Amino acid sequence: LAHLRTLFGGYLSRMDGVETVEWDGPHAPGILSFQLHESVCNAVYFAEYLNAKYDIAIKPGRSSGFSQMLRVSWSLSTDVQDVHFLAEKLDEALAFHMAS
Repeated sequence: LAHLRTLFGGYLSRMDGVETVEWDGPHAPGILSFQLHESVCNAVYFAEYLNAKYDIAIKPGRSSGFSQMLRVSWSLSTDVQDVHFLAEKLDEALAFHMAS
């Protein structure tokens, strides 16, 4: 799980409009949080768009200081191709919303 978290974090680091959200304390290896820049769109709407268009479920977060936070999680059955697909579709959705 930690490998997939590192892999997805690497994909996120190369995308415009997002940044990973880190904090002090433990992090679950099967979860990665990230924040949309305000110019992209509302995080709840973005999560709904990903679900409707690509059947990808991402949970909008409600954390103080991170109003645009989203959280991705995966399980032991998730493979590298799943993470690659997620990153590819997330990048497409970001490009679409930043152009709108």
